Amino acid sequence: MFRSISEAAVLFGLLTVFLFLKPILPRRVEPSADREAVEQLIARHGRDPLNDFALLPDKYHHFYGTQDRKCVISYALWRDIAVTLANPISQFIVE
Repeated sequence: MFRSISEAAVLFGLLTVFLFLKPILPRRVEPSADREAVEQLIARHGRDPLNDFALLPDKYHHFYGTQDRKCVISYALWRDIAVTLANPISQFIVE
């Protein structure tokens, strides 16, 4: 009986450590297939210093207009929330 209690305590301890470390463990994010298109938009129309952060591996990209790809919004996921990175990168001037 004491052996099963000690095994349960060890499993509980391992589960607790995993749950504490889960938010800081690195997540595997597949690189965006549209990275080249984002690089081209930044080279042509990037005016914000934060635009280079759109190329980080944890960022996702949403293009406005699926065929012409003239505007992109970069975002990262935090829990169940999408957090955008600065302004959209586009050839359109938004004031």
